[in-house]
Amino acid sequence: MITNLIVLLFLILALYTDVRWRIIPNKLAIIFFIASWLTVISLSGTSGLVTALLGLVCGFVPMFIIYLLQGIGAGDVKWFAVAGICLGSNAILQLIFYSILYAGIIGCLLLLIRRTLKDRLQRFVQFMMISYGTSNIQLQHFWLRWAKSGTTFPFMIAVFPAFITIIEL
Repeated sequence: MITNLIVLLFLILALYTDVRWRIIPNKLAIIFFIASWLTVISLSGTSGLVTALLGLVCGFVPMFIIYLLQGIGAGDVKWFAVAGICLGSNAILQLIFYSILYAGIIGCLLLLIRRTLKDRLQRFVQFMMISYGTSNIQLQHFWLRWAKSGTTFPFMIAVFPAFITIIEL
């Protein structure tokens, strides 16, 4: 289907820029935003607008919440919103689920490769043992420092296998 090919092209370009510069440029998102709407309108007419709008919302809202929790970047949020236009609500929600699943697997592999898992788990256990009796604010600061000390990676690396998982081209 042509909408899947549009999303695949957008994904490949976003993956490249995310890996290379750790950003998904606004220009790229705007181009594919316009292309997505034009494609949906040309294929489905005005009847496809509601489906496309629902896909946009389903792609945007969950990823925006993850963005607010500092789990992903703003470019990732825009990517999922635009991809939702072409894919629709069901497929974009599946894509989000599998992307998060693959991101977790990749994150665990990175920790194991870098041999910091044991150290991080020891620090976490120590944190849990000494945290009893300390104030809530102290716990929050310690937790944030601990959580931010981890390794990050471009989220589009997880989105690519997720897309392959859910889409039949």
